[in-house]
Parts: sequence; structure tokens; C-alpha cells
Amino acid sequence: MRRILFADSPARTHVHAFERAYYSQVPTPYDFPQDLIDHETGLQQTRADYKALCATLPWSVDPAPGWKSDKQPLSDYLADVPDSPGYTDEQKKREAELRERLVDLSTAVTTHPYWATLDRGDVVEARMELKKNAREALTG
Repeated sequence: MRRILFADSPARTHVHAFERAYYSQVPTPYDFPQDLIDHETGLQQTRADYKALCATLPWSVDPAPGWKSDKQPLSDYLADVPDSPGYTDEQKKREAELRERLVDLSTAVTTHPYWATLDRGDVVEARMELKKNAREALTG
């Protein structure tokens, strides 16, 4: 079974150049249909867009007061959460659109007829290969 290495994995923060070169040269036995590749690439791009949007949103959808936490035993950390203005109508709309697109693309990828053409034992490895290929296509 082929190992898939992710440079951004928390468990593996550094991948050696020789490993990266070796694994990039290992041929893949999978011939993914173009619509499946397009769905996966769209899924990863939409996920990145959703993550970027969520990073800019207030902590609460609706306006809510902030708070300060009490001191906890064995910790000096005190949470200090500011007031939340809530999401604007545009933010709500954009978040809902991206979330719906994520669900649609996830469904399109996971229920694609291509997976039925593989042996059950190969589906996970093929799925990881599809993800890797789409990530490389997006990052160049």
C-alpha cells in the first residue's frame, strides 16, 4: 500500500525532499473520470473559501454580549470574549451558499459511480490519491 504524505499534517510537519520526490514519481493505477476530478477540485476550493470566510466572521451568528471567564484551577488563562455584532445579511447568505455547495460537491464525489468500479480494498487509497491530485492542481 502506498503511503500518502501531507506536508501540512500536524503529525508530520516536515517531509524530506527525497521522500516528496520519491512519492511524486510513484505511478497511480487510477484513471479518474474528468467530472470526478472537477468535483473534487471544486470541493477543495470551496472548502478553502469557506474556511477563509469563517475566519472573518464574528463568533456568533446573532448579536450577543461578550464575557470574561473565571480563573480555572491549575491555569492562569482567562478568556475574554468581545461582544459579537452578529453576521450581516450578506455574510449569512455567503456562508449558506458555500455550505450548500460543500454538501453538494461532497455528495457528488462520494456517490460517484467510479467508486463502484474499484475493489473495495482500493477505494480509500484511490480517494486519497484523488484528494492529492486535486490539491496539487490547486496549489500548482
